[in-house]
Amino acid sequence: VRRSEFDPVNLSTALHRCATQIPQWCPAERIAIQRDPRLFRLLEDVVHELCHSSARSLANTVWAFAKLEMKEEALMTAVARRAQERLREFNAQDLANTAWAFAKLEMREEALLRAVASRAREMLREFNAQNLANTAWAFAKLEMREEALMAALARRAQERLEEFNAQELAN
Repeated sequence: VRRSEFDPVNLSTALHRCATQIPQWCPAERIAIQRDPRLFRLLEDVVHELCHSSARSLANTVWAFAKLEMKEEALMTAVARRAQERLREFNAQDLANTAWAFAKLEMREEALLRAVASRAREMLREFNAQNLANTAWAFAKLEMREEALMAALARRAQERLEEFNAQELAN
């Protein structure tokens, strides 16, 4: 398939599918995918199409990198810059997944994460239990002191406490 046949949605979907096919208990499969030359071609296409990527495509791309445990710093930094430009288009899940992905990869993109914190506070009514838990976990994991965000997350979590599962409560 030629590069021109892939749009940003197709690219992020392909990455997402790669990530969801790997059982968490099977690191050998993850390593095999990480070394697959087809993945490198896919990453080149992601870079090529980054300027056209939607909020959802950006969030799905970084989520896939985190699930694949691929710390592609240059690409993640580029995605962070693009995400900041499109942050007003992110929904609650996009915000939570983006914060989670950067935390999972232990990448502290402060400008992006501060912008995510601000936008999350504006959209807190749209956050479900998983979004709340993942966002709180991400900022705690990266040791980012966002007291206003954490207080707002805690208040919203109390309002929705009955919706939390065990993992979300632990986070």
